[in-house]
Amino acid sequence: MKKLPLCIACSLSLGITACVNDTVSFEFTGEPIPPALDTPDTPDNPDTPDNPDNPDPPDTPDNPDTPDNPDNPDNPDNPDNPDNPDNPDNPDNPDNPDNPDNPDNPDNPDNPDNPDNPDNPDNPDNPDNPDNPDNPDNPDNPVDPDDPDDPLVPTDPDDPDDPVIPEIPEDIPPVYEPGETLTGLTAYRVARKVNFWGKKEITPGFEAFDVENADLGVLYKTRIAFVAEPEIRKTLMFMTAGQKFGMIEHSNGVTGQQGDWDADCNDEICENITLEGQSFAMKLRSLNWFDAETTWMAVGLDNNFDYTATKNKRTRLVAGFTQWITSQITDDTETIVLAGSSRGGCLSLRIAQEIRAIPEYDHITLFVSSYDGVCHKGDELGVDSPKIENPLRSKYAGYATDIEAQYATHENLYIFHLSGGQEVVPLLDIRTFSAYEGDTPPKVGSHLDFGWYRQKWVPYAHMDVGTAYHAKENIREQAISDTIDSQLYWMQKKLFGDE
Repeated sequence: MKKLPLCIACSLSLGITACVNDTVSFEFTGEPIPPALDTPDTPDNPDTPDNPDNPDPPDTPDNPDTPDNPDNPDNPDNPDNPDNPDNPDNPDNPDNPDNPDNPDNPDNPDNPDNPDNPDNPDNPDNPDNPDNPDNPDNPDNPVDPDDPDDPLVPTDPDDPDDPVIPEIPEDIPPVYEPGETLTGLTAYRVARKVNFWGKKEITPGFEAFDVENADLGVLYKTRIAFVAEPEIRKTLMFMTAGQKFGMIEHSNGVTGQQGDWDADCNDEICENITLEGQSFAMKLRSLNWFDAETTWMAVGLDNNFDYTATKNKRTRLVAGFTQWITSQITDDTETIVLAGSSRGGCLSLRIAQEIRAIPEYDHITLFVSSYDGVCHKGDELGVDSPKIENPLRSKYAGYATDIEAQYATHENLYIFHLSGGQEVVPLLDIRTFSAYEGDTPPKVGSHLDFGWYRQKWVPYAHMDVGTAYHAKENIREQAISDTIDSQLYWMQKKLFGDE
């Protein structure tokens, strides 16, 4: 038995605060004494800070001030918390419409609907925007030379860098109707595989390609179809497409070949070739300006005149084509017609360059039609820097060449080059060329007519120059007139004058 002051004993058992100055006897029985409900620190006291039901303690989850309280404005998980990443009003919230990084934010530079977004199809500065005046695919891009308000047309004759394009009456040709569409033709590889291990040899009929150090690998990819092979050959015609890139469809408006012409090829031949009647080759054939009965004609579906090949390979290929074409010459031959687009245009010009260097053929008239012909900068046809700007479309240009110096003689030689100047391969700056008058290449080009050489600038994309009848419908008719029909009209006037 212990004696405690009365006030302590009473307070422990009854919560009495007043004390009597005496002592009482108190026996501990071992049973806990229940705490008073009013004690502030008891867990059941609604006022205790650790009471989960206490509305006031700062750390309780139901307390609006507790950081774990979802209603706590300072709670990072509070949807109403401006700092909550899930808060739609949070400026750092990716779903916040005012968030500059929000893809749905109209001011977001990455927002496709942002008018300032360069990838926004409605952005006037977007290069892929069909309404962008500088977009090469913009159907309104081909400019109207008669519209003085068109910013792409130079209008200041006193500005040497902004010349007015001289008008050439021949620029408005008649409409030439499509010729006959040929089907079921066969193309031959110039070199073929002859065994299981891939050994190659020159295909019979193409022995002239077997020049010194001929590359059979290059000739294996070179494929040619014959349209006509008469015994009497007053005229030779060879038309060729541009460079073929892998499995990409390869249609062409000079030859008339369709995009899938190589769908039925093996190690020797390609069958079921179609040449479309609206092409330059088929229109010219149907006009019969050169008697069909005495005109030998072939088309190079794939000349394999690869821009990236070494100079030696390209030179040998030109030599092979030159020997093959001249091997078709007979005592009756009066005219050779060569035509091509892109790399095929340059190949045609290079073949003409080689033929005109052989005096025994000076009596044969050469016609060469180039559609945005692309020659290798630095080692083909004198093509090199600087670039001459297309006067109809300032972002297009052609590398300068002194065309007068490229041919041994201009006698019986007639060239018509259509120059567009779009960059053919992005970032590599591969493009067509431009001749010029005088001693120094100008900054901006102009139409040229030297009698033997004519050049006309056109405002069309590279593919549309080569295959105008595949251009967008709203420019197709004009593109055909400015390319295929323009070339035909030039040739007609050279053959028959103004009659």
